[in-house]
Amino acid sequence: MVQGVGFRPFVAELAQSMGISGSVRNSGGIVHITASGTEERLKEFCRRIEEEAPREAYIQKIKILPLSESSRKKNSSLEIIPKDSFSIIDSTREVDKIRLLPPDIATCPKCEQELLDPTNRRFRYPFISCTVCGPRFSILEDIPYDREHTTMKKFGLCQKCEAEYKLFGDRRHHSQTNACEVCGPKLRSYKASPDSRGTLEAEGEEALQDAIRVLKEGGIIALKNVGGFHFAFLPDALEAARRLREWKNRKKKPFAVMFESIDAIRKVCKVSQKEEELLTSQARPIVLLQQKNYELWPEVSSYSDRLGAMLPADPLQILLIEECGPLVMTSGNRGGEPIHIDGREFIEALPTGFPDLVLDHDREILTPLDDSIYQLVRIGEREEVQILRRARGLVPEPIWINRRVEEDTFAAGGDLKNSFALAREDAVYLSGHFGDLEWIPCRKAREKSIKNMTKLLGIKPQKSICDLHPAYFSSNDLRKEAEEAAKTDSKQKKLLEVQHHLAHIMSVIAEEKESPKITDVERDGDETIHLNFHIRDDERKVILGLAFDGTGYGTDGRVWGSEFLRVMMEGDMIVYKNLFHLHPVLQLGGDEGARDARRMAFSYLCDALDREMITREEWEEYAGSLYGDEADQVETLLKIYRSGVNQVRSSSMGRFFDAAAALLGIAYMNSYEGECPIALETYAHRIEDDAEKRRSYEMKMFTYGMEKQRVLEDYLSEHPEEKQYKNILEENELDGTELLIRLLKMQKEEMFSREELALYFHRELVDMVGKAVRVQTFLADMVHPTIVLSGGSFLNRLLLGGLVEDLERGGFTVEFNHKVPAGDGGIALGQAYISSFKILEEV
Repeated sequence: MVQGVGFRPFVAELAQSMGISGSVRNSGGIVHITASGTEERLKEFCRRIEEEAPREAYIQKIKILPLSESSRKKNSSLEIIPKDSFSIIDSTREVDKIRLLPPDIATCPKCEQELLDPTNRRFRYPFISCTVCGPRFSILEDIPYDREHTTMKKFGLCQKCEAEYKLFGDRRHHSQTNACEVCGPKLRSYKASPDSRGTLEAEGEEALQDAIRVLKEGGIIALKNVGGFHFAFLPDALEAARRLREWKNRKKKPFAVMFESIDAIRKVCKVSQKEEELLTSQARPIVLLQQKNYELWPEVSSYSDRLGAMLPADPLQILLIEECGPLVMTSGNRGGEPIHIDGREFIEALPTGFPDLVLDHDREILTPLDDSIYQLVRIGEREEVQILRRARGLVPEPIWINRRVEEDTFAAGGDLKNSFALAREDAVYLSGHFGDLEWIPCRKAREKSIKNMTKLLGIKPQKSICDLHPAYFSSNDLRKEAEEAAKTDSKQKKLLEVQHHLAHIMSVIAEEKESPKITDVERDGDETIHLNFHIRDDERKVILGLAFDGTGYGTDGRVWGSEFLRVMMEGDMIVYKNLFHLHPVLQLGGDEGARDARRMAFSYLCDALDREMITREEWEEYAGSLYGDEADQVETLLKIYRSGVNQVRSSSMGRFFDAAAALLGIAYMNSYEGECPIALETYAHRIEDDAEKRRSYEMKMFTYGMEKQRVLEDYLSEHPEEKQYKNILEENELDGTELLIRLLKMQKEEMFSREELALYFHRELVDMVGKAVRVQTFLADMVHPTIVLSGGSFLNRLLLGGLVEDLERGGFTVEFNHKVPAGDGGIALGQAYISSFKILEEV
């Protein structure tokens, strides 16, 4: 990726310093360099391009052609070399098949220094940028990345800015976003009060000071950042937090906090070296960090053990943080909706009197982009990076795969946390995050982005791939398109429907390719052979994939979510088989069963009763305790359970976590996706992350285990027919019900705290899954296969870290997602990868 990062000025200045003549220009994201000099100097020139390129640049490959009349005739991109000079030539409309578009880049240290320097002419100018920082993809209308193809085209350069743009050696030489207070975008403030709704209040520094005043008084502002609108308020402004939660309908989901510096973050959170590297990377993502005191800002973090922390990504955020200190920074939209990018539409959508001030500006945003999100997972003594949301600063960089799609392909993704993908050859371009597609605004924003990305990338899909789910909006749109094409006899796109969990697993396999670097070139006569970095492994490969999540439509019509899939890849064929899963139970009430964790707990209790794991009296006790003052619900739900109406059989791991959280009295409702499992994990970490508490727990567990083992052995010797403790591997099922009943009986003995039982649940589940992997690989005659882990449940650090450590200790190679989210935000990559195969079979 060499557009929008100051690569052409870098090449030109390097060439001039080495006495090399020639030119450099962009062509659809590919840089073409024509150079003349001694062979020794040109070799050194190539080496230094790779080693000294701007930090934000990404060199995929270098193709070298010797300059001659014949080569110039064959390749129109080669320029006539002027003597004794090296120039930057205007970009051309000629484009390459693979296009590399620049992502938005956080404000660089030099621009930040100028922003805060009273002697600099851009002092406190909130749109300062240079060749290596500033908005890129979010303002891009067309390629190549030049000013006239961005929304900056309406801002003509003043005399001083134009001089910088033309001056060799200047940081803003050929900076397409170059601007200043005289010629560039303007900041404006608006109030949302009834008598002045949408009326301009102030401009420039005065508007900024209005926002600072509102924040310091405990109010809420909305500000238009690089990728869209955010809301901001002080983290100790309790009333502001309450108001924002009410409007966003976000009762408990934690907010992220923006800090001035790493040192400021360290006052509140623990920060490792790798976490610091993520925080300061060009994407300036949110990183989930362990809090030192989770009661510091309870209205912000909802008593979570972690806080989403971030550093300023643009000049406006820097100016606000400098004046106000840490600020809550959250996307300017309601839950499930896309982020807003148009000031007028945003203000019209807000209720009267909310927020207290809106900071807008006149630099148009074309592509909305949320903040990217990361976390680190500890596996033994090492830390591994996981991405939870791939968005600003990363999109639209492609992910390179080790296969080629034969036709331009569109991958629809899923309906939750939707991201789509466009694929050409070995490049897969994932979109930003669009939320949940049940919301019409999300679907409209997605449709607009599909049109924009296909235009920018020059990809015209001849094939589409979607989820098997019969009710997904993302899938039904493609099915309707195929039906209409069939009616009109027009050329019909190929449509492939794939199982949700297979796509999860294949998203990990798709990540395996290493980014290629410059290599030696081979010459054949006058021309250099095109360097081929495409690596194709046609050997037979067999993996065991574990896909754990909240829901996915199974090929048998059941709700899947804890699947052990044996996947064989050979040549252009994928053959897969579902070997194993959690023992399925009834999920009552469809979507309500996913929101109300008590319903899943109730179903597990009924399953235990039906299987005679508990008595009727125990069932009544546990169910009554589950519903407390709403005990009348118990009989109603039992009738629904027995009726067979509005229910599906589910082996969902996410719902299993819901049930455990509810039975332990930790959480009962999912007001946002994953709330109950996250709460369960949070409780467990209060023991796991405290060395003294962890040692105490392990001593108690050792004593308890020894006593229980003795009692159990005595009991079974007297009652050999008793099957209360069923083998967890019978009938190719993991017996989650038995583990939950064990938890309840331990809780009843009052020997362990809820936090200790939450940790026990995680450790027992890791042990059960690890044993199942060993048994299934043995039964399937899989000799040391790679174990692949994906799905939203593997965002749980205790589950992922514990299982990877356990399996690696057993000699297995374990892979999981690093470049795309393990949740549904990553399945479009898996779908695109599957589309590179010609045969897909389930056995």
